[in-house]
Amino acid sequence: MCLKPECPHKGERMCSCEPIAGGSPRAKAIHMFQNITDFKMELDYKTLEAPAPYRFCVSGSCKMCGGRLCLSVDLPEYLCGDGFLAVLHYHMKRLHMDTPKRFAGLFREEDRPAAMDWLARKDHPASGVKQSEPVTVYTLIQTSVDVEQALFPASVVLGSYLSVQQAQEKLAEQISAAKKSLEGQYEDELRLGNRWEAYRDAHAGICFFRLEILASELEKEGNVNA
Repeated sequence: MCLKPECPHKGERMCSCEPIAGGSPRAKAIHMFQNITDFKMELDYKTLEAPAPYRFCVSGSCKMCGGRLCLSVDLPEYLCGDGFLAVLHYHMKRLHMDTPKRFAGLFREEDRPAAMDWLARKDHPASGVKQSEPVTVYTLIQTSVDVEQALFPASVVLGSYLSVQQAQEKLAEQISAAKKSLEGQYEDELRLGNRWEAYRDAHAGICFFRLEILASELEKEGNVNA
């Protein structure tokens, strides 16, 4: 699991109003959006291709007490490329902050052309998502293990998609490529739904190569930090 980057505002005086100090998550969210000023969104990430660990927040100041208000938006752990951009845009749309200027402003200067190029595509994944619908991200993961050789490489994210059909098409492409590149290394293979494995006979648990689609439902509410 990837840890979120440390918040750069740690140590600042936070909002001390009653809904934030002891209210329910709903009361905290209502207080925040009724009283926040200097409203902005913040994003920390590594690269667009491999953004984790990342931090995505809505922040500002409380007009009642002057303390800091911050809403941390929970994102699926495995996101990259277009899937990462689509999920960010989805949350900005829910918060009614999905203007091109604000979207571009989330990213480092060198990444803005790629983000705006994605936004300009008529068929980008977020374009057909309704705010009232649950949204699931489908991420293609590659995993391999060889206990005898003491090889335990980290899992590799091959892509994130808001369409299960698109994820399945990419899975099929990756399976075809893997069969060619791994020829002769494994004796058996197994396909179960959205998972494919190649493994050595009688050693499926200690020597294998796996491709699979993992589904993660987006959180409908963020966490208000006090």
